[in-house]
Amino acid sequence: MNTPELTLTTPADLLAALPHLLGFVPADDLVALMLGPAGNHDRTVAMRSAIRCPLTIDRQAAERLPRACRLDADHYPGAILAAVCDSGHDEHARMLLRTVRAALHRCGIVVHRTLMTHSVTAPGHWIDLDTGQTGATTAYIDSAATAVGVMQGRVIAASRDHIQREFTTTDPAPAVDAEAQDIVALANATVIDLHDAITRNSPPTTDLAMRAALVVTAHVGWRDALLRLAAGHELVAGRLWTQIAAPHRGRARAELLTMAAFAYYCGEDTVRAGIALTHAAAAARADDTAPPRLAVMLDTALRAGMPPSKIRRLIITQPTAPTQKPHI
Repeated sequence: MNTPELTLTTPADLLAALPHLLGFVPADDLVALMLGPAGNHDRTVAMRSAIRCPLTIDRQAAERLPRACRLDADHYPGAILAAVCDSGHDEHARMLLRTVRAALHRCGIVVHRTLMTHSVTAPGHWIDLDTGQTGATTAYIDSAATAVGVMQGRVIAASRDHIQREFTTTDPAPAVDAEAQDIVALANATVIDLHDAITRNSPPTTDLAMRAALVVTAHVGWRDALLRLAAGHELVAGRLWTQIAAPHRGRARAELLTMAAFAYYCGEDTVRAGIALTHAAAAARADDTAPPRLAVMLDTALRAGMPPSKIRRLIITQPTAPTQKPHI
């Protein structure tokens, strides 16, 4: 099994990589790693999606998981299941793993391994429920996957709830008269300042957050020009757009969180991409408007397990600021 950056060959490698793959440290969680077809010239299998659900779900919810997540054998011919929980939840975790495995099998999806461990934060032991095989685990902070993530600028949150807090709104931004702005000059200055903030990994100023919202919502051409700024700095750009969206509401927030989702998806942080899209849809509903078309496209791609590399190709790596006002 592999990701674009590393190869995971043992259960210990895989379990230690879960925080890197999810973006947070799992605890009392069930994780389904959905696999694509095997490579043509080797035995590696690419992981296409990581799905997490809390161990608090019941048997009925576990049976519905493939349908709820739109999983099918055409997109995901294989899977690896893992549960991370304390010893007090062992029996419930075993039941859920067996239930999900049976549900996936009914969909034609082969479950290659069913693993359990008590923690990924400290050395311990894993067990394969299918074979009874056991082995030692490695703390995730000592894993090769985490080292790769640090070099990429990934942030591993303490829990999924901590990731959710990244998308909390702040005090609403004051209203701005968009018609009174020179959109061309505003856009050109904003491109420069956003590029500087992304490359320096610095938070946006209030003024930049206001200008970025105006430019993104002015025209799809301006929005696409700003999307290109994420090239090579996708994870930093995702965080920046999330921060820019915080003081905004309605359509503006939906558009800005779609920018964050795009950047996170390209940076292979599909968990944050999915959360950003959920919040974008909620912001659009609150404004009684349809979600951005780009958000709908990204959501469809995410649910289908489209590799981030295909989304990344949409970014033009040589960003150029528009010099003329687009026709609206």
